Amino acid sequence: MRKYPSNFVCKQCGKPVPRLGRFCRKCWRDPVRRFWTYVKKTPNCWIWIGANRSGYGRLRVNGKKITVTHLSYELHKGKIPNGKFICHSCDNPSCVNPEHLWIGNHLDNARDMRFKGRHRFSHIRVNRCQALPGTKCLHPH
Repeated sequence: MRKYPSNFVCKQCGKPVPRLGRFCRKCWRDPVRRFWTYVKKTPNCWIWIGANRSGYGRLRVNGKKITVTHLSYELHKGKIPNGKFICHSCDNPSCVNPEHLWIGNHLDNARDMRFKGRHRFSHIRVNRCQALPGTKCLHPH
């Protein structure tokens, strides 16, 4: 086994690694371990501390970059149906708390944005939800 300087250790398990900020091979292969390394739990949101400029986090799993909100949802709640989005009820893009994530489509997300006043035309508020017939409204009235 190779000897590495003792001041460089795996972020997850503490074993010596070749460079600072790295994981050992075992921890690097496990996306769940890497996921929890970048999560900071606060009383409300679970913040992904490795977020990009837009606030969203990504993680490489099996050679493919995936959004960490998708990984969090799948770890805690199950598979995401094809063609669906993961939306935030807390409106914090770096939040990965599964209680703040819900499945919707593009239209659901746009309506949620408008309802909460995050749209550039949000001053034109809707008084009642415009949910499609036969669908469940996500907003309290």
